[in-house]
Amino acid sequence: MASHFSSIGIPLKSQEEFQAYFEKTFNKGEHIKVSKGTYIKWSMDSKVELWGQLNNKNEAIGLNPHFSGTARMRVRISEKVKNPDNTDLDGAFYAMTSPNGEEDGANGYPLVFDVPDIYTYGSIKLPQIANIQLSAFAHEIKGFESEEEYFNAQDSEIKFAVESFIPSGLFHPDGESTVPPEARAIFSGRIIDTEKCINRHTNEEYIWAKVTVMGDEIDVVADPEIIEGKLIKGGILSGSFWLSGRVIGDLVKEKKSFWERLLHK
Repeated sequence: MASHFSSIGIPLKSQEEFQAYFEKTFNKGEHIKVSKGTYIKWSMDSKVELWGQLNNKNEAIGLNPHFSGTARMRVRISEKVKNPDNTDLDGAFYAMTSPNGEEDGANGYPLVFDVPDIYTYGSIKLPQIANIQLSAFAHEIKGFESEEEYFNAQDSEIKFAVESFIPSGLFHPDGESTVPPEARAIFSGRIIDTEKCINRHTNEEYIWAKVTVMGDEIDVVADPEIIEGKLIKGGILSGSFWLSGRVIGDLVKEKKSFWERLLHK
C-alpha cells in the first residue's frame, strides 16, 4: 500500500517495520536538541531523509519522511500552525508564495507545509520572506505527455490550467475552513525534470519529478504503483499531495524583551 514512506522507497508494511526504522534513525542519525525534545535526522542518502522525534523524557514520539530536492520557492511565512492531535515536535508554516519577493504576497497563493525540524528555528519574526525547499508526496498522481492530452482528460466544463494550485488543506469540500489548516494541496505543473530513483538502503524504486507551478518549483515524489500515465520531461503532472518543506538559509529571529534578555530566556 502506498504511503508517504513508500514515496521515497521505504515500503513500511507493519508497526514492527516502522519501529525498526525508528531504531535505525536513532542509531545512525544526527541528534538535534531543542526545547521540546530532540530531533534525529538520518540522511539515508543525499536526498532521502527520516526525522525521528524524542520527547524530553527521551521517549520516541514520531518519525517523519522528507525529500531534500533541488526545487526552490520564495514565500512569505506569516504564522506557525500547530495541530493538537500531532506530536509536540510536529508543526507547520502558513505562507503565501512570493515569486517576485513581494512583502505582502499579493501575487501569490496560500499554502501550509509541514516542517520536520520546525522547533530548530526558535522564536522567529513573523511575517518574513524566506526561501524554502518544498516536497510534495503524492497521494494521487497522473502524467500527461502534452497539453492536449491534459485538457482532453478533464471532463468538466471548467478546466484547470496547466499550472494551477489549490491549497486543499485549508478548507473542507463544503467550503468551511479547516481548523487547524493541513499541509495538503491539489496542483498541476510542467515537468522540468524527472527520474526513476532507487533508495540505496532498501533497493526499492520511487519516482521523482521537479515541476514548475506559476513561477514556483516543487519536488514531487511518488510510489510507482500509484502513477497513472507517464511522467516525462516537458510533460505535465497533476494530483493530490502532502507537503513537507524546509527553510533554506537563516530566518530572522524575534527580538527579545529587556526582561527576557535579563533572565536569559
